[in-house]
Amino acid sequence: MDELDFTLPAEIVHCACCIASKAARRPIEANSVRIGRRSPKTSQIAAERFLPRTGTKRKKVFDLIRAAGDVGLCDHEIEDLTGWLHQSASSIRNGLMNDGWVKDSGKRRKTPQGNGAIVWTLTDIM
Repeated sequence: MDELDFTLPAEIVHCACCIASKAARRPIEANSVRIGRRSPKTSQIAAERFLPRTGTKRKKVFDLIRAAGDVGLCDHEIEDLTGWLHQSASSIRNGLMNDGWVKDSGKRRKTPQGNGAIVWTLTDIM
């Protein structure tokens, strides 16, 4: 297995390709924000303002999913537990997924609207 480098600096990551090109997975507490390369200036400014708090939020979501064990959590459950908007909760969880910390369990649960939702669990590689 490749040696993990946990010295990556806080940065704004533009896409999953950028993440995939990193040799190591980003630490759970690492500050990072994903934005599109063509994002308007307002999105870039918002990302820069949000960046210092993302490591704490990543850790919170990771801990919630870990505490759920094999039952896992759906995005709407993360939203309920944290009180965050969908955009924040799913973005933080998506970052953990792209960094290899959480995965699609293959299970589905219904959302309050009756739609199927992915159940997220921790990856086997810890």
